[in-house]
Amino acid sequence: GKAKVILAFTLGVLTILCIAIPLFLIGGDKFERPLYIVELEDVEVANLLAKESGKNVVFNPETAQYKAMLWVIYSDPMKLKVDSENLLQRYGLATMYYATRGEDWDQSENWLNGVNECYWYGVKCFGHDQLATNYFYGDSFLDPVTEINLESNNLVS
Repeated sequence: GKAKVILAFTLGVLTILCIAIPLFLIGGDKFERPLYIVELEDVEVANLLAKESGKNVVFNPETAQYKAMLWVIYSDPMKLKVDSENLLQRYGLATMYYATRGEDWDQSENWLNGVNECYWYGVKCFGHDQLATNYFYGDSFLDPVTEINLESNNLVS
């Protein structure tokens, strides 16, 4: 009866606490609370990005890689999974965006939104015409980036 309910509740709370993996406190404008990666898929993405960039870099709140990881996991409208073909390419471009203060660029059309990264301003991909106007939100095809031209943005790092 009552003991089973209490035991079930306690096990439920413990399970949630074990699954929710606190990484660290986030500072800055957008995130002023502890970060918890709760979904297993998000943990897998974070682990892949840590493997690619190094965990000391990707889990350091002061780095562009960290900001890009947060964007990929929590804000990217594509909600890519660990096995998505263009996850690393999209993460790499997001890292460049944060490293060069993309929020201050003069030209940033489509950057960090729901269209495929091949349609982001200044990004050219193999087999794609960036000037095409028939792009669709959520296209997650992988065409390798062949050129990035952001000359008009006077980039700084």
